[in-house]
Amino acid sequence: MTKKTSRKSLLGNTLLVLLIALVAMTAVTYAWFSINDNARLSMMRMNVTTGPSLRMDVVPHATFEEYKRTLTFREIADKIKADTGVDIAAVPIEPVTTRDGTTFVFEDGSAASYRNGTYVEFTLHFMSHGDMYVHLTSTPSKNADDGTRIWSEKNERLAGAMRLSVTKDKPFIYDPDTMDIAGMTDENTVFFIKEGIDVPVVIRVWLEGTDPACTNELKGSDYSVQLRFEGSDENNQPLT
Repeated sequence: MTKKTSRKSLLGNTLLVLLIALVAMTAVTYAWFSINDNARLSMMRMNVTTGPSLRMDVVPHATFEEYKRTLTFREIADKIKADTGVDIAAVPIEPVTTRDGTTFVFEDGSAASYRNGTYVEFTLHFMSHGDMYVHLTSTPSKNADDGTRIWSEKNERLAGAMRLSVTKDKPFIYDPDTMDIAGMTDENTVFFIKEGIDVPVVIRVWLEGTDPACTNELKGSDYSVQLRFEGSDENNQPLT
């Protein structure tokens, strides 16, 4: 091979690499730009349920009996508004991303905050009737459709762009488009709790700006979030 041919080959390979990089950057940019200002929580719905040996509330209590087995969107939204002044039923959310499930940034790397409604963050306080491992599960309770899921009545693609994290000691990040959290397994264990001890757990819900599903199709979509927490023993057997 001549030096001239070698230089042409090298130039061709370099241009190919640059073209691939440009296509990749364009795809990510498209995802980021596409939902910038029109996704609202105006029709957001959320409810949280627990198993029989586990209860929760948006504030801590002294006894197990004071906690609840079901929390509604209104109860959660009212607590967020009391803490931050943000009405999550009216304030637009924006695409963000995170490396650890706790700290969020915009496309340009600047810090994002839940305190202005960019994403949703709130704390649930749990108490259990016995030591247990707590799972986030998509399996519903008997005679109810209350398993964990994220969906939209306007756009079925929306769930692919949504993320959810549950943080006690370290974040458990749930991607509804790729993860199976049915039943009670080691893979969907989110924390351990001891009997009679209040445990605060932070819940975060956000639009993942780098996800390919975060496109113009999602503008104006409503979304709904269901969370179900169940307790098990160390062998992943449900506690009643």
